[in-house]
Amino acid sequence: MTEIAGGIAVTLPFEEDFHAESTKKYLDKFIVRNPKLSPEISLKIWRFVENIGASPMSAWYEIAGVHGGGSPIMETIALNLDYDFDEKKRLGRYLSGIDETFDDSKALELEPTFGTSLATNDRQDLKK
Repeated sequence: MTEIAGGIAVTLPFEEDFHAESTKKYLDKFIVRNPKLSPEISLKIWRFVENIGASPMSAWYEIAGVHGGGSPIMETIALNLDYDFDEKKRLGRYLSGIDETFDDSKALELEPTFGTSLATNDRQDLKK
């Protein structure tokens, strides 16, 4: 994500600059990459990228991602099994402030397992 975003993830101006009359129009033009999105939505997306890719917590995740538990491609394959990408897109829209609400009832029903999936509603694998 940060590779796609480029340097903007760590070089965003201060929040106040996006509201200052003397700089707002220039910054709005700078951050909008998709003309279908407003500058306000674009800024929320860039701030989200900044928080995920260039925050103190992201450094922890970078270290956790290379802990030596196997090859990167096998880790990617394993993590993508049963992964609900649409759910995460909706969560990303909510966390970045684009959507005002997020229905997490589906995730709240999940229970941890030690079977074929990390989280499932089917507890049959535990009865074996």
